Amino acid sequence: MASMLVLAAILFVLITLAGFQLVSTYQSSQAAIAVLQNQTRLQMVAAQVRSSLAVVDGRTGVPVRPDFSAGVPPVTPFTTTSSGDPIVFCPILPGDAADGRTFSNAAAVESWQVRTAERDGLNYVVAGMPGGPDDARISAMGVVAYLLSPQPNVKAPLRCADARVGEDGSTILVKGGSVVSIFDSVPDADSASFVLSADGSRPDFATTADRTARSLDEVLEFVRHYDVHDVRVRLSGAETVSGGALDELLSISYGRTVRFEGPSGVRAVLSIDGGPSSAQGVTEVSSRGSAVFSNVSLVSSSGAEVLVSARPGGSVMLENAQTARVRSNGGTLALTGSTRILPGASATAPVYADGGTLMIDVTDSDAAPFMTPTPAAAAISAAGGDVVVKGDARLQIGSTALFQQLPGGRLRFGTAGAKLLVDRGTGFSPETPSDLQRVSQACADGSTSCVATCPTGKAVAWGECGSGNGAPLASFSVDATGAAYTCQFSPMSVALAPAAAVVCRAP
Repeated sequence: MASMLVLAAILFVLITLAGFQLVSTYQSSQAAIAVLQNQTRLQMVAAQVRSSLAVVDGRTGVPVRPDFSAGVPPVTPFTTTSSGDPIVFCPILPGDAADGRTFSNAAAVESWQVRTAERDGLNYVVAGMPGGPDDARISAMGVVAYLLSPQPNVKAPLRCADARVGEDGSTILVKGGSVVSIFDSVPDADSASFVLSADGSRPDFATTADRTARSLDEVLEFVRHYDVHDVRVRLSGAETVSGGALDELLSISYGRTVRFEGPSGVRAVLSIDGGPSSAQGVTEVSSRGSAVFSNVSLVSSSGAEVLVSARPGGSVMLENAQTARVRSNGGTLALTGSTRILPGASATAPVYADGGTLMIDVTDSDAAPFMTPTPAAAAISAAGGDVVVKGDARLQIGSTALFQQLPGGRLRFGTAGAKLLVDRGTGFSPETPSDLQRVSQACADGSTSCVATCPTGKAVAWGECGSGNGAPLASFSVDATGAAYTCQFSPMSVALAPAAAVVCRAP
């Protein structure tokens, strides 16, 4: 009997220990889950604050609450941890902070002076540190703010000034809590999208990815500060921008892409106030890097004609855009989609290649031609550069000459069947410049050589080769007389519908 009681007692103890172990394991797992949930929330808050950083007069601006308290700023729906404890928000920015504002962490009885600014309906801190011994070290790490949250079962308020840099030199610690840093960077800093709003209010068409900027000067500040490589300015309706700021943005575009985009299917009006002008009073928009104007009509607030150009090494695309004049100027300039050239009174050719390449690859119609009348001596001019026509392009130019060839300049057709259709008052019909003559030669399938020959008294200006299946070329050449252009196709493939074309000029 006694042995039975002993066994029962031992069994009871074992069951009790097992139950205690289960409870402890459950409590530990719940605590671990709570910590993970809390860290996930803090990282979300940090990302939302980071995406709302601004640049104010060259300084990083950190959004804060309207009352300048140490709560989470109103750029995120979360203000507490996953367990309901308040998150403490600590901006930390170097610089003179004496402008009369006090940032307060009331629960921990701490406060410090801050310099502030207001943008887009939000308050920002641009200078001011909590006053802790490691403030300078934390700021030197690129941290502009940090979030504090208490550890489980810790109820004492957390102080921003108690944050310390760990022994590894990169971790920020606080007694009784955890720290999530917010660095002076933005998500996907390689690209940024902006909408312009003179009063700072957010336009209805703006998306969550768009940043509101009062002017292009604010866009410039952001681009310089974060070294953004892909800049997008979205437009709706009509916007007026500073010509100087636009020129500066395009001047630093080397290695970057700058895009101005209107809404799909219509053209937003981008009015340029001031900026570089040529001797003829033309407002010039010129890019050193990559620039795209899409669904945009470019005008000058002074009434001057707008000239879009690409500097050496630069590339510009006008897509479904409209302007008065274009110029390759040593770079590459492409006219695509429903782009229109509507020249005014200037005497220079509205389409001008002076070095580089200017490509015309438009979709137009008799009712909406690519170019309308111009008083210039010629509609298209080239000097030391190429104008390349791909597809059909319609020019309504009356008695104006189609093409003016200056030394080193060429007008080429980049695809088989491409044409310039000219209306001189009797409808559109194919036309080549009066001093040039195009001769085409179709050859039999499988031919490895195809020759186009100029008529008597004319010499080769340039030639073109092609085939129906894109067969590779072995060589192309002009014969000793200067009158024949030969396309030699590779014998390793069979050329289908091979063809040669030559543009001839007076010798």
